[in-house]
Amino acid sequence: MNSFEANVSRTGPGQTHLNTFVLSVLRIRLFDPFEQTMPHSPFRLMLGERIIEGKSDDNAWIEVRTIEVPEQATILWGKVDEEEEEIPQGPGYPEASDEVSGQDAQQPVNSEAPDSTPAAPQEKESIKYLYEREIHLVFHPEEEKATLQRLHNLGFNVWETLEENVRAFQLIYKRSLTGKIEDIKSDLWCWHDDCGPDPFPRLEIKNKVK
Repeated sequence: MNSFEANVSRTGPGQTHLNTFVLSVLRIRLFDPFEQTMPHSPFRLMLGERIIEGKSDDNAWIEVRTIEVPEQATILWGKVDEEEEEIPQGPGYPEASDEVSGQDAQQPVNSEAPDSTPAAPQEKESIKYLYEREIHLVFHPEEEKATLQRLHNLGFNVWETLEENVRAFQLIYKRSLTGKIEDIKSDLWCWHDDCGPDPFPRLEIKNKVK
């Protein structure tokens, strides 16, 4: 996830004042639970009172321009394949009997989110999205809390304790499993802020992080 600001100015004829709008550009990249990008994937982004729908581009990016950036947003993405018997979860995700951390767990969904301007059935095809996640857009100034927010956005919050989530991240990068935040900051910031994780092995990590 990435963002930057652009100044947009306009001055009417004969006016001496300047109206300045500061636009933030939110860039979000869509992945599946197998850490594969999802180009051309339908999405619905609930950004404050705005509901934005569309498809990711060729490289799985979506880009939204907004004046106000809320602290959090909710995104739904991926389209349910009606022929699939089971929604794919990917390596490392807890089984149904495993305990997860409440609302922090990433879950596939088969329900439709409300639309601000619902169209008539004949005008718009309803989409059943595969996944739903609440994401952080504004990061806490304290390093530890900002680290937790980035782990959350990347899905490293399905385990019960912070140490286990950090160890899961370290396992993917083949680092020593210390469970310490300071040992993952560089890799975590790079992966999260650039949205370009390095290739890593497909590992079943659910039972290896404890």
